[in-house]
Amino acid sequence: LKERTDNENLNDTLQAELTKQGLKFNKPDTAPFRALLAKNGFYSHWKKQFGPELWSALEKYTGTLA
Repeated sequence: LKERTDNENLNDTLQAELTKQGLKFNKPDTAPFRALLAKNGFYSHWKKQFGPELWSALEKYTGTLA
C-alpha cells in the first residue's frame, strides 16, 4: 500500500511538473467506452468471474460498472 501511495504521489507531482513545462494532458470521456463494454457483456462476464465481494470492492473505486 505504501508503494502504491508513493506511485500516486509521484504521478501527481510529475504531471504538475510537466504541465508547468508546457506538456498538455488529455482526459478522455470514459462514458462511451464504458457503455460499449457494458453493451458487449464485458462487465457482466467479469462480475460473474470475480463474485460479488470483489466486484463490490472494484466498484468502490470506479463507480457502478454493471
